[in-house]
Amino acid sequence: MSDKQNNKVFISFARNDDQLADELARLLVENGLKVWSDESIEVGSDWQKEIYKALSESDYIICLLTERSYSSNFVRKELDYALFNNRFKNKFLPVLIGSGRENEFNRVPWLIKKINHLFVSDKKPPKVIASEITNSFLRLVESQEAEQ
Repeated sequence: MSDKQNNKVFISFARNDDQLADELARLLVENGLKVWSDESIEVGSDWQKEIYKALSESDYIICLLTERSYSSNFVRKELDYALFNNRFKNKFLPVLIGSGRENEFNRVPWLIKKINHLFVSDKKPPKVIASEITNSFLRLVESQEAEQ
C-alpha cells in the first residue's frame, strides 16, 4: 500500500474558481496530500511548460468544471491530459459544479458524464463544496491504495 503523503494532486480550475480551488487545496494538504500550485511558477517562466511538468509529476488530477471554466484553454488541455493518459485511469476526479440545469455542461466532453464524476451544487459556499470534493477524493485515493 502506498503512503498517502507521497501522493501529488493537480487541481485544474479556471481563475473564476480560485477561491474554491484554494479551499480545496487547503483541505487536501490537511489530509496529508501534496498539492501543486501555480503560485510556484516564477515570473517570466513558460506557464505551459511548468503546468505540463506539474501534470506529469502528479499522481491524481481533480478538475473543477463550471459552466464558464470550460472556456479556459488551460482547463481544456488539462482535462484532455487527464482523460487520455492511462496513468490517470481511476485517478482522475472531474467535478461538475452547477445548478443542475439541462444542457448546463453541454460543452464538456460527453465522456466526463460517462465516467465516475462528482456533481455539486453551485448554491453552496466554497467551503462546503471543497469539503464534499475532499471527501469524495479521499475515497478515490483509498480505493486506489487498497488495489495496490
